[in-house]
Amino acid sequence: MNREEALWDYKNKMQPQLEQTQCRLAKRYLALEKEFQQKIHGEIACLCGKIEKPVKYFQISLLRSPMSRDIFQIMLSAHDEEYFLDKEATSTVFDAGEIFLPLTELRAHLIGERSFYMGKVQKFDADQLVMQLAMTFFKKQANDFRWYFQDFARWDCIEKIPKSTKLVVKWGEHREQSETVFLTCTQPRLQEQFIESNQNNSLETWDSRYVYQSLDDMTIKEAVMEKKNFMFLGMRYSRLERSVWDACMLYGAGFRESGMEQVTFVGCDLSRSDFKNSALREVRFVKCRLSEADFRGVSLEETSFEECEMERTLFSRQDLAYAGLNARQLQQVRIEEEPYVFHDGRG
Repeated sequence: MNREEALWDYKNKMQPQLEQTQCRLAKRYLALEKEFQQKIHGEIACLCGKIEKPVKYFQISLLRSPMSRDIFQIMLSAHDEEYFLDKEATSTVFDAGEIFLPLTELRAHLIGERSFYMGKVQKFDADQLVMQLAMTFFKKQANDFRWYFQDFARWDCIEKIPKSTKLVVKWGEHREQSETVFLTCTQPRLQEQFIESNQNNSLETWDSRYVYQSLDDMTIKEAVMEKKNFMFLGMRYSRLERSVWDACMLYGAGFRESGMEQVTFVGCDLSRSDFKNSALREVRFVKCRLSEADFRGVSLEETSFEECEMERTLFSRQDLAYAGLNARQLQQVRIEEEPYVFHDGRG
């Protein structure tokens, strides 16, 4: 067989090992998740101690180049308005080998299996498979780190550094290959500006420009939002009054520590949204998707969840009594203090 045929056969043959390693990697990460989060937090705090100029971007990247030597490193960097063109970016690198140990073992197996192909499969082919698996896995953690970074702007170390007009955290690879996991504007916006900028926002004509809008510390009154793309909307520490959100995409929206009064959400996707420590009075959720939304510490007064999907929605025990959930919804939700009272779907 020629090299192309050998490489195809090699990848096919190694597929079961790749899948097994992917599962082992996920299990290992779960076991080390809290430790890893604390490591990230500590490294960011150390980096902030070196920052002297305004920062707009924090970049968290898994480095590709050392992987061929079984070295797995994460780079943290802080950039000004120019992002990756910033010539004076502040950065640090730390080891993440504990997380990726299954990949070190996989690489040794992949290299050993090359002998069957009589030199037609090279060491860099094995390296490439390991690298692809590592990068894919690391990028997937972006969704969980959105939750972890929800209060990023209020971390003690972040409050002490000079900031630009926006503060953004990017996760994944370097530069444009990264995904936003946190965004907030440091300049206030008015309701009129928000409504005007979203006139052409529509779910029918999906536009990524409307993803990650930042409205932190803002007040919205007597507004109607219909079929809008507000994915990852940031409305932390804000105020909503006498407003209607109809069939809007609000996946991953942040309403942490906000106040809502006489607000109705109808047919909205609020999966993984954050209402932690908010005050909800006369708020109605009607036929909304609230899977994995966070309602811990929320104050509920005359608030209802009508025909809502609430799989793995998170409540504090003391607040659950005021949620008025039906029997089916109670079987779906999770409780912070007793996470195993109800089945959470993870086995």
